[in-house]
Amino acid sequence: MNPEIINGDAGIDTVLQQYEILITYLQRPVVLIQVALFILAIVIAYSFTMLILYRLRRMNREPWTFISTGLFPVIAIAINVMLSQILISLGYPTGLMSATRNLLWLFFGYLAIITVMYFLFGEERVRPYHRRLILPFVVLFVLAQLLGGIFDLDQLGAIQLFTVGDLNITLTRILGFVLSIYFTFTISDFIQSLLRTVVLPRLQVDVGTSNAILTMSRYSVILFGLLISVGLLGLDLSTLALIGGGLSIGIGFGLQQIVSNFMSGILLLFEQSIRPGDVVDVDGQLGIVQKLSIRSTTVRTLSNIDVVIPNERFLTDSVKNYTHSGTIRGEINVGVSYNSDPTEVRRLLREVVTNHGKVLKNPEPRVFFTDFGASSLDFRVYFWVDHFDDWYLTETDLRMMIWRAFKKHNIEIPFPQRDLHVRSVPPWVQPSTESHVDAPID
Repeated sequence: MNPEIINGDAGIDTVLQQYEILITYLQRPVVLIQVALFILAIVIAYSFTMLILYRLRRMNREPWTFISTGLFPVIAIAINVMLSQILISLGYPTGLMSATRNLLWLFFGYLAIITVMYFLFGEERVRPYHRRLILPFVVLFVLAQLLGGIFDLDQLGAIQLFTVGDLNITLTRILGFVLSIYFTFTISDFIQSLLRTVVLPRLQVDVGTSNAILTMSRYSVILFGLLISVGLLGLDLSTLALIGGGLSIGIGFGLQQIVSNFMSGILLLFEQSIRPGDVVDVDGQLGIVQKLSIRSTTVRTLSNIDVVIPNERFLTDSVKNYTHSGTIRGEINVGVSYNSDPTEVRRLLREVVTNHGKVLKNPEPRVFFTDFGASSLDFRVYFWVDHFDDWYLTETDLRMMIWRAFKKHNIEIPFPQRDLHVRSVPPWVQPSTESHVDAPID
């Protein structure tokens, strides 16, 4: 059972009391001897470890990873046991030596687990979670073991730092709140990485569904972690309801756009009308959707400029999505002279487009005789490609191929022409009917 909250002068007295306990403890000769022997054991174990590894490398015998990482704690434990036996034979207590030996065993287990994880899953995949999740947890546990043997941590944690209304904020609540927030975001990243690299590839879902699952799982974990953090701080659900009521008033006056974008982001994630990788046209700007988050969407234009667009615009404005069906349609318009055979031109266009390697067979290309133009017979070619990067390049290739095919088959691509009919001409413009005779040359 936790002690009651200590505030005011009682808190200062508790801190001074714990400080006096620490000084008294460290001044005892038995404690000083054990501290010195522990440091000596660490120095000897480290020196022996470096010497053994150096000798093995000089003999061109690279030690196994498990041996190189676990050698130091094993030697330190062996020396600790030997020194403890010496103290026992001299009649000295060995409580501190036993406690430090337990920490060395913990250190050995920690190194063994990390080594096995690196071996099974790879160093690049494990390192972020080793540093952000496993190592902080081990450090906190070691500090709790060391300080718990000297101080009354429950009493120190119950000291009141300040108050917020009727809520007393103590050191334990602050520490629990901060650690909970830290581990919430770390675990959220861990779950996202696990889903992205292990779970979703096996489910074989599309990019939009994958992005929706990743985003909703992240925010769900964060929301759950924040509720736990608030509970550790001492707030109850009734207090949260009051805070939520106050926030709702603020949202009604000043945060309408943020809430609207947030809800639009959730709808886009489930509706999947816009997905990462889609080619969209927003206000005449053509680009690729890079990231779809809860509040905004990032679109990278053809000029390699990232444009951040609020999610609300994708639901309220007209947006062209060129790849929603999975493929991109290209279009080429070409005209030929009236002397050309339309059937031959249509056959030739279909042959040229079909022979291009990037043009999809399904859906197959289509060629239409669209109109009798003012100076040409107009045709329109539709084709489909898989990737946005192939769109403009394929259109350019096809125009070059069409031009060469028309040239080979003597099909003319005319420029605009007009027939001029003259109804009346002034006399001074009419040509003279008299024949022109050159004067003789003298």
